[in-house]
Amino acid sequence: MLFIEPLTDVSLVNNPGSPPADKCIAAHPGAGSAVEVLAGPGEQFALQAYLSNWAEVLTSELGWHTISLGPTEVGWVKADTVVLAGPCEDSAAEPYLLTNEEILVYARPNTAFEVLQTIPAGQQLPLFGHIADSTWWAIPGPGPGPSLHGWVAAEGGTLHGDIGGLPVLPFSETGTPVILNPGLPLLDSCIAVHLGLGPVVKVYADAAVESAVVAELGNWALVLETIGDW
Repeated sequence: MLFIEPLTDVSLVNNPGSPPADKCIAAHPGAGSAVEVLAGPGEQFALQAYLSNWAEVLTSELGWHTISLGPTEVGWVKADTVVLAGPCEDSAAEPYLLTNEEILVYARPNTAFEVLQTIPAGQQLPLFGHIADSTWWAIPGPGPGPSLHGWVAAEGGTLHGDIGGLPVLPFSETGTPVILNPGLPLLDSCIAVHLGLGPVVKVYADAAVESAVVAELGNWALVLETIGDW
């Protein structure tokens, strides 16, 4: 194996002998500089070591492999910088967005909504779903409601993995959530049903048109209380 040893005080991972045949192994590709081992799954993490020959892979996720550096230490290597050998699980199909530039995470899939955080270029963001035209993608992180999702525009990155298996999340063109309850309405309950024609049915935060629109009714919902015309 030929590699260029880096001129640095950072330690080298140089395991003795041949790698075990019954383990998933991340191996140096055999030429060029030693592979960087970082303190976390992202280029923003500190350099821990250089991989000069091979190391056991513990987990693989979203373009990164967690490798063993010893009995109690681990590090992370980018999947495209090493060669895998042995019985390894295929994680290449996991969908993610690689940010090409600094991007903003919004509370809803529309730039009119609150900016929750900023993510630098070069980050791999796992994906949960997208809106119908695939221009916005849901990622884990700060967001309103129980799902705690944030939203990023597709134009800010490059999509990787099996994105075809991700669900279309119900949001309108304005970024407002659309209520789409599964199945048929409950026959023993009072139900409000979208008529199927005309404008969308807005769902307000209070029984007044001056209150905020929090969602749109896509099919049906259980009625809990009736106040006047609401």
